[in-house]
Amino acid sequence: MTDRSSLVSLREQYRRGELDKHEFSRRLSEHHAALSAHAELLAGTDIARIEISPSEVTFVSRFGGALFPCDPCDRGLPPVVALDFCSYEPKDFAMVRQLVAPGATFVDLGANIGWYTVHVALGDPSARVIAVEPIPASYRWLTRAVARNALANVTTLGGVEARGLVLDGGRVAGVTIAERGVERTLDAAV
Repeated sequence: MTDRSSLVSLREQYRRGELDKHEFSRRLSEHHAALSAHAELLAGTDIARIEISPSEVTFVSRFGGALFPCDPCDRGLPPVVALDFCSYEPKDFAMVRQLVAPGATFVDLGANIGWYTVHVALGDPSARVIAVEPIPASYRWLTRAVARNALANVTTLGGVEARGLVLDGGRVAGVTIAERGVERTLDAAV
């Protein structure tokens, strides 16, 4: 696979006169063809489109237009899995969408880049979503997804370990986390 820097390198070779216009164009067109192939790959998947900007690649979900900036080379990320295999955890995703009542508190433990977090928060702006992700790289993508989707109803917690939920009459009242070995409980209503 050719990364962005090698495509930019081709452009630099052309600018330095190391490639003529036709050779430069021929080499780039081989890479541009992959864009058409990806357009065909989108059909029938949970991914509506892929946006490319100078700073990131964003996968856009068919469910509410949720935006997921991520590393497209990380084949385990939910949007990449949804593109490759048509959906991401379809049974779990359907269950979450069905079980989370309007205005409920949803706690996403091990939120990864926020597939469930973002969809729940976008689908119900009155919901309270707490997303816990201990892995720093995943947490960075999670916070970017929350920001790109302008989700004021989401609280993200990174670098912490979820220890458990606090229930009150079957409803989530809080989440117990450990941060640098110190446990504390967060009120879900905050």
